[in-house]
Amino acid sequence: MTSTARAKTKRVTGEIQVLDRHLINQIAAGEIVESPISVVRELVDNALDSGADDIQVRLENGGHKLIAVSDNGSGIASKFVELAFLRHATSKLTCLEDLMSISTQGFRGEALPSIASVSTVQFSTRSSEEEAGSRIIVSAGEVTSRGAVSCPRGTTVEVRNLFFNVPARKKFLKTERGESLKVKTWLRKFSILWPHVRFRLSVDGKEVLNLVREDSMLARGKSIFSSDFFEVKASFDSLSIIGLIGHPAQAALNRSQLLLFANKRMINDRSLIVAVRDGFDSMLKPGEYPAGFLSIEIDPRLIDVNVHPQKSEVRFTDTESVFRAVRNSVRNALSSVKLSYTQSKGAAYVPRAIKWSQSVNEEKHSFNFLPASSRELSEAGERFSDADELNPSELSQASNGQEPFCFSELKYIGQLFSCYLVCEKDSKMYIVDMHAAHERYNFNLIRNSLNSSAIPSQRLMFPLILSIEEEHLDRFRSLHKFFHGAGFIIEEDLSSMSLCVSGIPGFVSQSKISSFILDAISEDSVPGVSTSLSYIVDQFAARLACHGSVRSGYVPNREEVYALFKSLDSTEFSSACPHGRPVLVSFSEAQVQRWFGRDR
Repeated sequence: MTSTARAKTKRVTGEIQVLDRHLINQIAAGEIVESPISVVRELVDNALDSGADDIQVRLENGGHKLIAVSDNGSGIASKFVELAFLRHATSKLTCLEDLMSISTQGFRGEALPSIASVSTVQFSTRSSEEEAGSRIIVSAGEVTSRGAVSCPRGTTVEVRNLFFNVPARKKFLKTERGESLKVKTWLRKFSILWPHVRFRLSVDGKEVLNLVREDSMLARGKSIFSSDFFEVKASFDSLSIIGLIGHPAQAALNRSQLLLFANKRMINDRSLIVAVRDGFDSMLKPGEYPAGFLSIEIDPRLIDVNVHPQKSEVRFTDTESVFRAVRNSVRNALSSVKLSYTQSKGAAYVPRAIKWSQSVNEEKHSFNFLPASSRELSEAGERFSDADELNPSELSQASNGQEPFCFSELKYIGQLFSCYLVCEKDSKMYIVDMHAAHERYNFNLIRNSLNSSAIPSQRLMFPLILSIEEEHLDRFRSLHKFFHGAGFIIEEDLSSMSLCVSGIPGFVSQSKISSFILDAISEDSVPGVSTSLSYIVDQFAARLACHGSVRSGYVPNREEVYALFKSLDSTEFSSACPHGRPVLVSFSEAQVQRWFGRDR
């Protein structure tokens, strides 16, 4: 070490001293204030706690020069204004019991003094009980001016020259445009929680956001997200869940499009993100995340919001119960999308086995999509899932907030590219992906029947012998119950390291059996993906459904098409295949007319 380095290194001794007040405030500010968006969050929280229903945010130079938040809330009485800038001073807590059941947005009592310690703050406020307002200016933690002022009821906080006295922090700020965009993005997302509040944002004197008041969170959410989102609503003993979740085809490659709220706080909770993904079963690929938002309302005594300086994390007293509630709410909402009927509680239903019958001896396939009465399932299939699963029969189409959609009401026009079925209904054109539709139906049929072994087997005249690697034998054994439940009859032959297949499900051709079995037992686990029982079942069912479904190139007759449509009406979540691809898309008559210029 050089002499210069030694000189710059402060020697630690056994002496202990109380830190300077300014240094304490700057340390506190470092935990709370990182950038202009941090300041906006704290000030908007305070505005909401004051009862405001109109909040305006103003930025100059991306917040580097000015951050201002004005509200029409209750304001602060003049005698308490200076107290608001003392650390640990708050109007929201009075005793320990209050700390255990926090229901306000701001509560830490450190936001204003922390912000004021690294900027110059002008604070103007007037309560409804006073004729004149009060103004105080605090710079670098010191009060420089105070007095009366004429102002409307409410509060306006102007924060100037952020980090002017901490240049090391200021150099880490993003560009002016970047900081403004972060504020705008956050305000749009956060506004979902407060639909009855009007939010406005101005950047350098120009209004860039004006979110009018809405009737509900769902209404505000629908004004922000696209129309391809469906509602999630669920109530449990200690919590309720409401939100909008996007179609699997709208999945994103990162978590930024999924918003999670708890007791009106925007949170980042990895376990709940996993819960939402699990609710999609197999319809999301590894690395994909759904879009939308979920808001959880829970008894304040069952959640600790005082675990993160910026209030972005919370801790639940019963994390497992919240996880199950979120996962099941999403799963059930997905299952009810576009059902053509409402199941009564406790009713067990398994549709008739539908197959695309195939001549095993022919190289060219001849499919016949008709109800196979000889293979009708003899008993109700029960979904093979975790023991705490909600009963899918309790679903209600009305809970999804949309009219039931019936595939069987479509008028079939013809086939496009030997794969897509073109239809029309109610002045709309619908295009159905033939393979995805059949795959969805088969997936539900297989998954709902795995536990009860309801899928019958078709005995092979000559058993099929498959050679396997020794390392795949354990995986076959772990999946044996699923093979058996799906209608396979398979025995091990350890002497030759092979499997003897003597029975297969009737809807899968013999030519595809080898590839399916070998793919299933050789599939490696994907890091970061759920390995729960329900996930394994869904992956197995999705793979088998894909192998047993009609492929592009077959031209069905009208009877087969309408049999397919009828089967889709009898199964849950018929809008996407097991991999999340859409089963159908629609185009309005107006859209089609625009293609040909008939709208002019």
